[in-house]
Amino acid sequence: MKVGDLVRPAQHNHKFNAPLVEEGWVGMIIDFAHEDCAPGGRPDVWGGNPIVYWNPEFSSEIEYPDQIEVISD
Repeated sequence: MKVGDLVRPAQHNHKFNAPLVEEGWVGMIIDFAHEDCAPGGRPDVWGGNPIVYWNPEFSSEIEYPDQIEVISD
């Protein structure tokens, strides 16, 4: 996963842990939660959680990587 990837809620996750995210949504990774990465490390390399823009109302939602899947990059 990297900034700019289009994502959707993971198909295997039938019970969505984040009730605000709906099954048909498509979002874009806009950043990574930097506090989740090693000091001085790149979050996309060190496993920071992706920040997803879903829509204007949910414009910067931190998601767990196993809750979303990349649909294009």
